[in-house]
Amino acid sequence: MMPTELLHASGSGLLMYMFELLREQIGGGQDRDFIDQQHIVISNVIKRQSEQDFPRGSMRNGLIDGTKCQSSERKGNLFRLLCIAYTSSGSAVLKRSLKLSDRRWKQFIEFLKLYLSMEEWFHDSNDKQEVRCARDEISKVLLSLQKFFPRKDNTNGYNLPKMHGMTKMQEYITLFGSGINFFGGPGESAHKQFIKIPGQRTQRRVSEFAQQTALQYHNMLVSSYAAEECIFEMSSVSNMEKKMIKARVSRGTYPSA
Repeated sequence: MMPTELLHASGSGLLMYMFELLREQIGGGQDRDFIDQQHIVISNVIKRQSEQDFPRGSMRNGLIDGTKCQSSERKGNLFRLLCIAYTSSGSAVLKRSLKLSDRRWKQFIEFLKLYLSMEEWFHDSNDKQEVRCARDEISKVLLSLQKFFPRKDNTNGYNLPKMHGMTKMQEYITLFGSGINFFGGPGESAHKQFIKIPGQRTQRRVSEFAQQTALQYHNMLVSSYAAEECIFEMSSVSNMEKKMIKARVSRGTYPSA
């Protein structure tokens, strides 16, 4: 029904499969611990940079661990893996654990750069003729992905809707402009406010969930409006306290809501 977008096709799709295969190849020994330690070092170094235009990563549970990691953070973790691959100790550990020759290692590094560049290009403002001519280059990146991250024999390989969707990104960009125009991130984050929080206050019955969620969200809006009016009538409350109370009301954690 909707155009393919990077949050689900890449963040919750191809990148998830890539990190899953990295976990299988690297295992859980000293090499894995070393990569996780380097991940913390690289993440702290990035925080101290004056240039902050880096993809957001996650340090909650290791670099290649798929748990406790949001879809948008997997791109940041892939970027940090690329940074580790450019260090002398990191490249030695990764090359050994992935069993890559010197030639294959250079191709692997090139693939990581091309994949991250392709994602940025999808969300950039590009000339339409350039987009029409990009199909061959996109296919090379996706073929390299299948070469360096082959899936198991008892799976469908990469005959997946996520992979099919990535091949359609170029077509959708020619129709609707930059991929940021139909990116699913803002809508996904809005679910917390009008689906997840009110959904926690329902009876969880399938037949009545939608109706009860809508009713609870209506109650939240009314309570939020009433609480906001009361807060700004209180002259004894500081501006900082007003902002904190307003934030709690919007999250549904203030008693009046």
